Amino acid sequence: MKNISYRTNYLKEENLDGFNEYDLGSMEFGNFDFGSVQYYMVKDVDVGRPDILSQRFYGTTNFWWFVCWFNGISDVWNDLRVGMVIKYPAFEKVREAIKLYSKEGK
Repeated sequence: MKNISYRTNYLKEENLDGFNEYDLGSMEFGNFDFGSVQYYMVKDVDVGRPDILSQRFYGTTNFWWFVCWFNGISDVWNDLRVGMVIKYPAFEKVREAIKLYSKEGK
């Protein structure tokens, strides 16, 4: 598998080891206004599992990478800790940002 640091676009599909995956290397939303946020305190079951947080916040595991990006988490095993308070915007704002990012062709 390629090193994630070589990837350049979250929304570009990469074929890695025979599997098509979205590139999760370097998403940027510029000055996009995500509006108000909600807060959540990380529990034992959440450590190392941003997919569970994505499911809890957005009803799907597909936005685990956004939860990490939005909270500056680069290492889910060491940066996502019990008692840590993380923030997340409304799902509509996340989708709006991704749609805008996709249109700009970055």
